[in-house]
This record gives sequence, structure tokens and C-alpha cells, in this order.
Amino acid sequence: MEFSNQNYILIGGDVNITGGSGYVNFGLMKVLNNGKLDSTFGKNGFVNADFADSIDGCTSIAVQNDNKIVLAGSVQIGALYRNIVLIRYDATGKTDSSFGINGKVIFQSDSLGGTVIHILSNGKILLTLSKI
Repeated sequence: MEFSNQNYILIGGDVNITGGSGYVNFGLMKVLNNGKLDSTFGKNGFVNADFADSIDGCTSIAVQNDNKIVLAGSVQIGALYRNIVLIRYDATGKTDSSFGINGKVIFQSDSLGGTVIHILSNGKILLTLSKI
């Protein structure tokens, strides 16, 4: 999925950081309007979030009015234990420690599903879920 404005494009999804272990993290890249990675964002334009040694599925990106970036998705740990998760970054790609616990919000769900983030006009985050 992606989010864009006049100055940049955010590209987010799932990334296998560990090289074939089966564990997948959230990944996020910031590309400038000239097509180059934004070297001031994260590590050379890229950040990733690992919620656990699990399959983490990033399904949605939103940018708040204060330029903080919110990603949402789900995490599967083992066959039965599942969670819906959010992580928030500041505009430079640093995890926003003022959000949830160390920038992450995790809540238990009975199944994995798609998540879509909506930023309301008052700045609050609305998360919609579709059950699989």
C-alpha cells in the first residue's frame, strides 16, 4: 500500500528481514518526489517494525495532520494467538514513544484480518477491521 502527497510517497507492507526464517516484519519506505529514497528518514529511507518472532502483516498507512505516520495490521504468533497492531512514527522515521507503549499498540483479536486506518478531523485514529 502507499500514501503520497506533493513531496513524498510512503510505501509500506511486509518485509522478510531475517532472510528466509519465515518471520515477516512491517516495512516502510519514504521516497521523495524525485524517485530517490529519503536518506533523512529511518535508516537510508527505510524503517521496519518487529512485533514478535511471528508473521506481522502491515495492511494500512495513514499520515496525521502533525505528519506522524501510523501503520496498522495484524500479528500471528503460533497457530492461535493473534493480535491487531498499530505503530506510529514521527516524520523522520523514529518510533513515536508517546504513542501506546514504545510507539506500539497491540490488542488481541480472535482472527487475523485486514485493517484500515482513518484519521478523523479531530486527529483521532479510527481503525476498521475485516475478519478473515
